[in-house]
Amino acid sequence: MTSPGLADTFLALQREAWDARARDPQALAAAIEDAAARGRERWPGVDVDPDRFAAHLARCAPDETEPLAAVRAMHAEDLYLACGCALGEARAIRRFESEVLPAAEPAICRVDASPVFVEDALHEVRIRLLVDGEQGPARIRSYLGRGPLTSWVRVVAMRTAYGLKRAGPPPAEDAELIEALPFEGTSPELASLRRDFAAPFAVAFRAALADLGTRERNVLRLYLLEGVPSEVIGTMYGVHRATVARWIASTQQRVLADTRRRLTAELGLIGPDLDTLMRLVDQGLEVGIATLLRD
Repeated sequence: MTSPGLADTFLALQREAWDARARDPQALAAAIEDAAARGRERWPGVDVDPDRFAAHLARCAPDETEPLAAVRAMHAEDLYLACGCALGEARAIRRFESEVLPAAEPAICRVDASPVFVEDALHEVRIRLLVDGEQGPARIRSYLGRGPLTSWVRVVAMRTAYGLKRAGPPPAEDAELIEALPFEGTSPELASLRRDFAAPFAVAFRAALADLGTRERNVLRLYLLEGVPSEVIGTMYGVHRATVARWIASTQQRVLADTRRRLTAELGLIGPDLDTLMRLVDQGLEVGIATLLRD
């Protein structure tokens, strides 16, 4: 027999539905249980506490609609996944990443189909939807289940893409990139290093960063630009925070090694000046990477 407990949880949060207590809480509880069951079936492995799901449904239900009718009308399976993502449930986030987020790409391509723009916009959509930050709470919380989750994500993606297109920062100049490195002192040698190596260093450094995989760049963006903790990044990718730390360290060292290789092999720079430059790059690696990722 269905317990009205879930109905009580729902009604406690429904601002304009107190009179519904006198209607049929048994049927409301059964509808919530059915919605949760359909969510579990649609998203195997995603486990959301029933009371927290009931509360999430209540927050998403329109105030003016009778609660039982509201629950039956909403896209409950998608709300179940969205609730899991909002709660930081790792399996929910992985299912969202693999099965829902790809719907954003066609919408972004309508604005700009270049691979770099699509990758950057997808990253921004992922941040806005799944991460609490300076931009506010994770937007997945604002999905109300009025339509399919994939359709809602497409709308968010298109708005994000248009926003990026309007507000994109100018690319960093070669001088700006090398100025970001921690040169100390005012000796003529350092001044010469700045002047002579700015352009070739920028070429090599940009190329090394461009050679990174999508996940590597996105993790660096999350960590260096967005300030997302490694624990949260780990949840997004389904790994431990220590694994994220290893990813970040190994990726940074790969950029450093590849930059040196390119300066040596492709641009012919060798000798003590190169050694001095690479020591400085190593000291300011995160700053240099963040300067380019900003673009």
